[in-house]
Amino acid sequence: MNIACKAGSTLVIANLLSLPVAAMTGSVAPGAEFLQGADTQVRGDGDESLELQQFSLSGPLGHWQFSDSWHLNLAASAAATEFHIEGAGDDRFQLYRVTLQTGLERQLDEQSQLMFAFAPTVASSMESIGSDDLAIDVTAGYRYQWGDARLMLGAGYNHIFGEGKFMPLLGINYESQLDGGWQIMAGFPFTQISKMTDTGTRYFFRARPDGGKWHVHPQSGVANRQPYDLSWSSVKVGLGTSLPLHEKLQLTLETGIQLRQHLTLQQQSGETSHFWFHNAAYLSFTLGPAMPDRQQ
Repeated sequence: MNIACKAGSTLVIANLLSLPVAAMTGSVAPGAEFLQGADTQVRGDGDESLELQQFSLSGPLGHWQFSDSWHLNLAASAAATEFHIEGAGDDRFQLYRVTLQTGLERQLDEQSQLMFAFAPTVASSMESIGSDDLAIDVTAGYRYQWGDARLMLGAGYNHIFGEGKFMPLLGINYESQLDGGWQIMAGFPFTQISKMTDTGTRYFFRARPDGGKWHVHPQSGVANRQPYDLSWSSVKVGLGTSLPLHEKLQLTLETGIQLRQHLTLQQQSGETSHFWFHNAAYLSFTLGPAMPDRQQ
């Protein structure tokens, strides 16, 4: 199979381990995630099917306070994705993503904060690393505490929709004080509703975009091939639960549907191919430390 030309011949999903606000607030928790995607068919006349597996790691690197009002948070994440394409041929491909997240936070007063996030990334097939393998996401935001709710407003440049795009950041985080287990995070690009039980088990519904951009190098021994850029975007909608396994350990299970799956291949010549895929189910497992009842 000529992966530069065949419809549906290249597929990757990068689960960005935390949204920009997570880096800004220092809420990136250590953990390991495994994601399995179901087979899905390319739309149109193609007969390729795609199967996805992904393993990712994330965790904080440190927190520093420079004064009464300035805080610095560092976190890192890495993901390796294997996708298997069956159709005219039988191909397996590996793409990688390594990100260093830097968050700077300034406390304005008891209710409000300014937050900035800067996330350099290496995203490619990693046969070699050059300037084309590097990307950067930048976000700035303002957060205001209003009773039981927190309002988040901001904007940034991000690759969560595949190609790098400027996007707004909007969210309202509400935690019920009447029934202490409910939390609602409604906004863009992330929405989640969760309920904590008396036993420490959390149930949740969430919807968020999932995508990225990678620079793909020719495979060793393949002649007449040039590097190309691959962009992938989708929307994940799922249900899940976080189960306490130990006083300091929890397991999170999530299942749902990936919608609006779109793949773009851009050659160095400027030629661009677009492919759309049918919706597909996914299942993910995350193992990490137990989180406090109040989410950041």
